[in-house]
Amino acid sequence: MKTGIVAAGIVLIVLSVGWYLLVPFSPIIAAYLCIASPVLFIMGILLFIVGLVMDSEPRTVVHYQVPAQPQPTASTCPGCGYPLEWISQRQRYYCHRCKRYR
Repeated sequence: MKTGIVAAGIVLIVLSVGWYLLVPFSPIIAAYLCIASPVLFIMGILLFIVGLVMDSEPRTVVHYQVPAQPQPTASTCPGCGYPLEWISQRQRYYCHRCKRYR
């Protein structure tokens, strides 16, 4: 199926170019070919690309998960006895009453 799409794209490209070279035609047919040939050429290129993309094997994506650091147990501030909050960005405790890291 996928190679058939590539083949159809190649056929459309060849037809869009070959009509000008191989077929003797009247001026009315020439007017239609002025419109049809570029359209067929673009459709052929698109089918060719889609066929190649579908034919390629899917890539596997590996997601690595960073293990979460365990949050330390809460303790109290040695200065005022107020509960400390663990700030993971700084990897330290913070006392909101004293406004200091401990």
